[in-house]
Amino acid sequence: MGTFGLGFNTFGFQYALAENYSLYSPKSHFSGIKSEFTALDLPLMIYYKFNPNCNNAKWLIGGGFSQNFTGAQTLTRNFQVANDGTTNSNYLNSISSTNGGAYTMLRFSVAREKVFKKGSILNASLIFNAGLRQLAKSTVNYTVDGVNYTHDFTTKGNFAGFRLTYFFRPLKAKPTARPLKTAKS
Repeated sequence: MGTFGLGFNTFGFQYALAENYSLYSPKSHFSGIKSEFTALDLPLMIYYKFNPNCNNAKWLIGGGFSQNFTGAQTLTRNFQVANDGTTNSNYLNSISSTNGGAYTMLRFSVAREKVFKKGSILNASLIFNAGLRQLAKSTVNYTVDGVNYTHDFTTKGNFAGFRLTYFFRPLKAKPTARPLKTAKS
């Protein structure tokens, strides 16, 4: 079986610092910032379907690639905290960027599929994605106890995921009655 798809994905970076907090205000546990980029995803996969068992369920294994397209973009994020009426811009900030263009990723899948009596299908898949080159990079700066820290991060878009898919039963035309042909004598 071969599949081709079209999707929109996001990738990026998220940073957080733990705060002094009270259990009465759970939103104050962390101070955080997030940078996300959007990409157009065009996966092409080839699957091998094993024979179904007596319950009409079968295993599938697949492999292929996904072509992703994104535009060049740079995002600057700042989390500012006010202490005694002043603002500290070095508390937590980041600069994240992507060069844009096309990115190829390898994709593998292992799935279990159940075909129901009326033709609908339930599919549960584990998906593994491996990027071949760097998608984005990010530099984060933060200050803790008066000491400044800087870290650099990159991403190739590697991930593992779970997908649950339901295919509705096929639409079938109702059979029409055909007139019987009579034999000529």
